[in-house]
Amino acid sequence: GDIARRVFTLVGLVVVLVFNLGIYWVLGVQIISSALVIAYKLVYISDRFKHQPVFVMKDAKLLKTLLKFSLWALIVSVIEKAMINLAPSFIGIVYRDAVDYALQITVFNVAAQFFYYVNEIAIVFSGLFIAKIARMRARNATQEEFDALYVKAGRYQMAVLLLLVTLFAVLGQSLVTLWLGPGFEAVYYVGLLLITPSLIVGPQIVLNTMLSAQNKVKYRAFVYLGTLCLDVALTFLLAHSWGALGAGIAYFVSCFVGFGIAGNMVLSKQLGVSISHFLKSAFLPMLLPACSAVLIGLLMTLVPLTGWIALLFKGVILLFAYGLPLWFFVFNPAEKERFNVIVDGWNDKTRSYLHEHLINQK
Repeated sequence: GDIARRVFTLVGLVVVLVFNLGIYWVLGVQIISSALVIAYKLVYISDRFKHQPVFVMKDAKLLKTLLKFSLWALIVSVIEKAMINLAPSFIGIVYRDAVDYALQITVFNVAAQFFYYVNEIAIVFSGLFIAKIARMRARNATQEEFDALYVKAGRYQMAVLLLLVTLFAVLGQSLVTLWLGPGFEAVYYVGLLLITPSLIVGPQIVLNTMLSAQNKVKYRAFVYLGTLCLDVALTFLLAHSWGALGAGIAYFVSCFVGFGIAGNMVLSKQLGVSISHFLKSAFLPMLLPACSAVLIGLLMTLVPLTGWIALLFKGVILLFAYGLPLWFFVFNPAEKERFNVIVDGWNDKTRSYLHEHLINQK
């Protein structure tokens, strides 16, 4: 559903720009695509699980609790989408060049696609731990157990997210040039500004799930509201002169101040987790493979290779430059064992699929 929404949004924005339909249609495309996906999810869940939505609640106390929780969750959800989705509209409103604003909007929207993909991966990894958090909450797990889960989940998330950020930092410029051609160089810089905060926001998803499980989502909403206000103010200030790049800087600074500083302070106070311990255990060790990949990437710039095949080749080299230090110097034995179990599970599923669909057909 989310992939379909992004494809629909991208196609819709291209149509809006080609036919010069105006700023309001840019926002309209976002609203229409989101509404269609919500309707699809409602129909799918109703059909798949044979449950119909309940719109009438007789338990007044439960209804009040659900409404409060839903209100704060709605605020968080709206702000999450608004910080990225409203930026093109702000660029169109405040950018100084009335002729060039369409290009700036296109640059930001294309760069935002990289953000969406990285964000989806962060959400998927966090979703793996939601059920475990619920079980731990139900049996009144200790604070030490929650801290251990946060670090364990964070190490996997940080390894993947830092890999994605490193790959884009090293190869993103070549990718943008091959994909879009000359004139869109700013997409790389805006994309890097948008995806780098995932290193802050991604690991927080597990903690935000803990907040929701304890019915403290309003504290998260306060952080998001403050971050949005800062983002809007900086976007209007910076996008006037720098367009998409200014909006990217505004998002980066807002996430660092709002989520990185204020958000971590709130999470630490409300959940009792140690952010400094997380940084020492999950973030700092991952800098070794990241630095290794960046160093190899810098050396590869000395080799005059261009084109898609060369880009793919460089990507494979960077994966090894990142993965080998990660495996031998960062991952502990338990993490290596879990990785092997996952790989074995994939191999078993692959063999089962091939046996069922290819061998049996013969």
